Amino acid sequence: MAGIVLGCWLMDLLAMRFLILPARSAGAYKVHRMFTGNAPDEVPILGSSRAAGSYVPERIDAHAFDYGIEKTEHELVEVMLAEELRKERRTPILINWDFEFFQHKVGNMAHFVPNLEHPTVRAYVAEELHWYHRFPGLRFFGLYDDYLKALLGERSKGNVRSAGGVFDNGRHDRSRFQEQVRRRLATQMRWIDPQGKDSVFLDLVRSTDRRIIIVAAPYHRSYFTNFKDLGAAQAYLAGLDSLVNVTVLDHSRDELPDVDFLNTSHVNYTGAQVFSERLGREWTALFPDRR
Repeated sequence: MAGIVLGCWLMDLLAMRFLILPARSAGAYKVHRMFTGNAPDEVPILGSSRAAGSYVPERIDAHAFDYGIEKTEHELVEVMLAEELRKERRTPILINWDFEFFQHKVGNMAHFVPNLEHPTVRAYVAEELHWYHRFPGLRFFGLYDDYLKALLGERSKGNVRSAGGVFDNGRHDRSRFQEQVRRRLATQMRWIDPQGKDSVFLDLVRSTDRRIIIVAAPYHRSYFTNFKDLGAAQAYLAGLDSLVNVTVLDHSRDELPDVDFLNTSHVNYTGAQVFSERLGREWTALFPDRR
């Protein structure tokens, strides 16, 4: 029995050291870094896959790191922001804004199982936890493929990776993109009043005097064609901008050519570079000592 326990512990240790944590652009590493790192000059970029794929960190701030994780929204931003605000650093915080920001999305458990020793991470994924997630050697059951893909992805020629950011650098497929636009135009998007869902986020933002820059990265223009209550969404952003420590920079409707988009809600590497250059100039104006 002792040999089995030791073997499970050793397998778990090896998986963490050689498979999971070396994938520096993957969610598991990003969560680990947020809870264990404390570089004094770091500027965290928080958000969803639009955060991970829109911001080229070094074009914005020399010390920026992108913590964006796909298929997550406000609840993970709140977990990350709460942990960030426990740190002693005084750097600004960049939060990507999605117009679906207050949807409930947990994301892939592969990002969180290696980090369950942190109570707020456990609470975040409580609805997805299984008994085996608590035991070394068993907790990664069903997740090894995710970790292997993430590690191999670090060497993929189709993507560019930089300080947590992951950018699609493949050839723009015009016909595929036009089909994505067609589907988007057939879909009605709507701003959902976040009342009752935004209290944790607002409390965190108001609890600090650190500067928080909320940025809406570009969407393709088709995203807004059937978007209902856009005025209410923009009014909500204006309310955030009125908070004393918050600046909102809305680039959601920046005009970019089709070839700068991966799909209707995400830019590709070319689009990310263009957008990040624009944002970098605004960042320099806000924080001239940081460039």
